[in-house]
Amino acid sequence: MKAKLILFCALTALCGNAFAQDIIHTIDGRSIEAKVLEISDDDILYKTFDNLDGPNYRMSVSRVARIVFQNGTEKSFAPADLFASSPYAYGPLEYRWGHFYDRHGRVHADDLRDYLGVSLYGSEYRKANNQFDGGMWLTIGGGCLVITSVVCGAMQSDYNRGVAEMHMGGSSSTSSVGALYIGAGIVGAACIGIGIPLMIRGSKRLNAIADDYNQRYGAKAYGYNPTLNIGPTPNGLGLALNF
Repeated sequence: MKAKLILFCALTALCGNAFAQDIIHTIDGRSIEAKVLEISDDDILYKTFDNLDGPNYRMSVSRVARIVFQNGTEKSFAPADLFASSPYAYGPLEYRWGHFYDRHGRVHADDLRDYLGVSLYGSEYRKANNQFDGGMWLTIGGGCLVITSVVCGAMQSDYNRGVAEMHMGGSSSTSSVGALYIGAGIVGAACIGIGIPLMIRGSKRLNAIADDYNQRYGAKAYGYNPTLNIGPTPNGLGLALNF
């Protein structure tokens, strides 16, 4: 009986640890269920608890208020009076073709992935970013294929003319090589045809996220709230919407 009780307690402890998680509390009042891997002076390395086999994320310690670990212990990073009333941490964001900028310059991609991709916009940001990156690499790869096929095709054409002038054989092999270059050019053109629209679509979605971020959080952060007032108009009195 005593052995069964000990075994039951051990299994209960193991199950509790298996389902335990760390909770990261950010200064904007959000809570992230995670598995904290490393804490340095500058940032925190962690995995999201719902995807422990997924990628690692980094978060600046300046954005973390405290971490409650799975064993119940707690580590604080910022006093309670530093909690922000809104997540407008960077100020207004400007988006320009794959990069976000604040008033201090370009915002680091890892910080954005954590801030916009996890805390605020989730999969919407990640999908838009993947679209832009995928389209960009498809376009670059397709352009390289097209250029390579054109250059190599021109060299092959010169070689074929030299062979013809010398009345040498081997036309079947040279024609097959030429067909290979043509095929590579077609594949490259297809990659460009897919990549450019994909990159434009991702860029538009990222730009929309920046606009939504500024409109949704910027007014609250700086105390600008829309108001509806009665005021003078060219035709008399009317309603004036200020935002």
